[in-house]
Amino acid sequence: MMKNIVLTITASFLMVCLSQAQNNGDELIKNLNTDSISGKVPTYFTPGHKQIALDFQKTITKAIEFYEKRQSGQFNVKLAVLDATQWPKSWVPFGYVFYSNGWIFMNTGLSYEQFKAIYGIESIAEPLDAKLANANVTSSNMMASFYKVYSIHELGHYFMSRLTNAKSPDKWTGEFVATYFAYDFFKHYDGSALEAFKIFHEIDRAYYQPKYSKIADFNTIYMGMGVENYVWYHSNFYFLVEALYHCYGADFISFFEEKFPKSLNENLDTNAIIQILETNCKDTVQNWVKEMEKRTD
Repeated sequence: MMKNIVLTITASFLMVCLSQAQNNGDELIKNLNTDSISGKVPTYFTPGHKQIALDFQKTITKAIEFYEKRQSGQFNVKLAVLDATQWPKSWVPFGYVFYSNGWIFMNTGLSYEQFKAIYGIESIAEPLDAKLANANVTSSNMMASFYKVYSIHELGHYFMSRLTNAKSPDKWTGEFVATYFAYDFFKHYDGSALEAFKIFHEIDRAYYQPKYSKIADFNTIYMGMGVENYVWYHSNFYFLVEALYHCYGADFISFFEEKFPKSLNENLDTNAIIQILETNCKDTVQNWVKEMEKRTD
């Protein structure tokens, strides 16, 4: 049985936890005709896609080195970069990426048209294209940044579950803390990737009209709300992370670990979680929640 699969919409970032599904990364790769690259992050890829595999491996390795200097735990993850012919479609549709059981799965890339279709963003394509043009960022660069940042988001899920004492009290916190993990790294490693990444979130947050906007809906409906609405939540999460980073900086994950330890048996409601998150950041989270949730009032 597969445990804790987390989908992430690479270029449009989608992160989904599915517990109880079929998956064995080692067995899958053993049965595929892949090439490999040795290193701190053993990497397996569909032949013909070595450069993108090297790029992902480099980014993930740099993130591991960045966090191993701060933390005592040692990372132990593998990377698979697969095209549509080798992708485990019975686990996760091609076009997404995910983490499961020590493996990060990245796809070899999409065209912009595929990207828009898979993530259902045709309704925001016009303002998105205009914003990209105004910022002198190509759609290819924007998507590449999404893939890079979300590869580290996936690494963040591994880190939080395996190498910290933290346990997220609900789905909302579990997702945005993984983005915080990625954001902190890219602030130090590649700020330009964050800028391209931010453009999509900015346009999606402003122009997509959600059916659901409440924290309670995200926690209960989750992926049942459909990919477009799910993506919209993650667009909002980015701006929560950005705001919290101004308050906590590199100390946030340690703070999160202290406030939400694995030993915590109390079931915290959303208001209690907000109050804890605002310990050093008065009204920041509450204001963010109000702004997001008013979209469906």
